[in-house]
Amino acid sequence: MKRYIVLSLALVAALVIASGWEPKAVAHSANLPTGIYTTTVTAADIPAEFPPEYIPILVGDWEIEFTEAGSFIVAKDGFPVAVGRYNSTSARIVMTDLEGALACTDAPGIATAIYRWTLAGDELVLTTVNDRCAGRNLVLTAHPLQKQ
Repeated sequence: MKRYIVLSLALVAALVIASGWEPKAVAHSANLPTGIYTTTVTAADIPAEFPPEYIPILVGDWEIEFTEAGSFIVAKDGFPVAVGRYNSTSARIVMTDLEGALACTDAPGIATAIYRWTLAGDELVLTTVNDRCAGRNLVLTAHPLQKQ
């Protein structure tokens, strides 16, 4: 019986390889896949209710790195602007800013945000559950984040 199962699995593997089928990158673990994700925010992405002085702060190329140690680093136009820690499940991520020039740490209750997440191919989509930091929320949700 074991030999039959091994031969069957080998046959399936050979057929998959011969067909050229490649699986899409999908999160296989319960946690958000670590790595670097990027997005670009344009002036058109910024809602009219944002104060005009925030536009130059938000417009640009953003990079978010999620590490295996549970920390994240946010960079804008190549410069680190926020550092924090995160925890995730198969459906949600909780992010807490700790420090940085654009970290959301000024008011009580603003440092921590909760998002639902999905990963399809190389696109990480974050959907707001609770985030009182409008700038962070905009950067993380304006477009799908592209895994690098």
